[in-house]
Amino acid sequence: MAEAGAAVTIADIDLDEAEREAARLRAEGYRARAAALDVVDRAGTARVFADHAAAFGGLDIAFANAGIDPGAGYWNPAGYRNEEGQIDALDPAHWDRTIAINLTGVFNTVREAVRLMKPARKGSIIATSSNAR
Repeated sequence: MAEAGAAVTIADIDLDEAEREAARLRAEGYRARAAALDVVDRAGTARVFADHAAAFGGLDIAFANAGIDPGAGYWNPAGYRNEEGQIDALDPAHWDRTIAINLTGVFNTVREAVRLMKPARKGSIIATSSNAR
């Protein structure tokens, strides 16, 4: 997106990685900043979007890309179900975290993007998913 002319905020739970990527983009002449964000945190998501809009004068595009896999091997590389991936063996806390990131995180991202885009009556939102089985 930076290469296409967008000013970007790279928001990630791993701030060090986000900072490295933003620094790389800035070194190449792009407008980029980094922010720490767990997309499950609604207030944090709102803050990151507001900070981006303040830094760059608005928001034209948002990319909802956070996601994790459900964990210990629903499927192994050969395409067979692992025992630890069976529903009766899966830790419910891990399931809850997966749903929170993969679903609520997208909701939080889209919600905050829309809040900034509606008044401007323009914008695009991209959400990715996975082909994991």
